[in-house]
Amino acid sequence: MKTSYDDIKTELMANGPMFVGFIVYEDFMTYQSGIYYPTTAQVAGGHAVKLLGWGEDGLGRLYWLL
Repeated sequence: MKTSYDDIKTELMANGPMFVGFIVYEDFMTYQSGIYYPTTAQVAGGHAVKLLGWGEDGLGRLYWLL
């Protein structure tokens, strides 16, 4: 079974923050602030973070607050 964005949002609302992992791309090393969008396909590894919430950018794209 695949977990959907709505499943994750529901879990956050019901039980609060959770720990998740994501793929880190090379350009993440120079990220400073705001919404991160990868600009390279070069994978650097993985990273574990605490997922706190979500939002939508000006184009209606979902982003996660980590």
